[in-house]
Amino acid sequence: MSIVNITFDSNVFPKVVNPNPDKFPDEQALPSFQIINSSIKNGYAKGFLAETVFTIEAIKKIDRHKFFRDYNLPYTVTEYIEGDIRGIRLNIDQDNTSHPGNKAYNLHLTSQLNDALELGFKILPCKRFGWIENPDLQSEWFIKLTHTEISLYEETFGEVVDKIKNCCCGSYDLEEIGKRYTSGTEHWIKGFKNAPPEENKKIEKAFAEWADGDAIASHIAHSNQYFCTRDKAKNAGQKSVMSENNRKWLEQDYGIKFVSPEDLAQILTA
Repeated sequence: MSIVNITFDSNVFPKVVNPNPDKFPDEQALPSFQIINSSIKNGYAKGFLAETVFTIEAIKKIDRHKFFRDYNLPYTVTEYIEGDIRGIRLNIDQDNTSHPGNKAYNLHLTSQLNDALELGFKILPCKRFGWIENPDLQSEWFIKLTHTEISLYEETFGEVVDKIKNCCCGSYDLEEIGKRYTSGTEHWIKGFKNAPPEENKKIEKAFAEWADGDAIASHIAHSNQYFCTRDKAKNAGQKSVMSENNRKWLEQDYGIKFVSPEDLAQILTA
């Protein structure tokens, strides 16, 4: 029997890694989480988490607009002349200092991550140029890929991210808000410093949608079989990558299988 690779959304993974009735006394589907946990412990399944769980989603919702306003994207803009061609070159670096880590934003996240690591979970990278890194994450916690595999992973991740954005999902709304408040050659992230307070709620929602889009892209890039989530996008409509229509084309184009914890437990015990 081959091992089943499963990406767990942030709304289910805490109950997967520690399905304790004392911690979740109101969870009606706890037996399903216990089945999933047992399957991973016994080596029938392997769990994965998108890096966004510990970067974007680690930041409390009410703090997300402030985080972006204070985020210092390290980039430079320079003019160049090559023969008869004059242009502008944008160089973006990685920011390894802005994110304060797990403990600063979510007191439970460190223990949940430790439970996941003990079960053998691995983190799927969600790398973008100049994007945020959580300093608490160690390199050995991420999936291990060869040089060739890394190139394919990054290529697929970027392709899916772009397709999701072209459907006005994923990072689309966040970028559009940022662009409204930038000028000239500024990167769209710089726009949040100028965004008025009435944009805060939109930024908060757009932040969460970006995390969902990148999580799905990382899942597809690693060719995992199941994406386990409870997010059905009931209130988000077609603006959500989790909407019914978007799930259809993701399933058709990439073979992704969205499952609830209850569905997954049935699959694992079939």
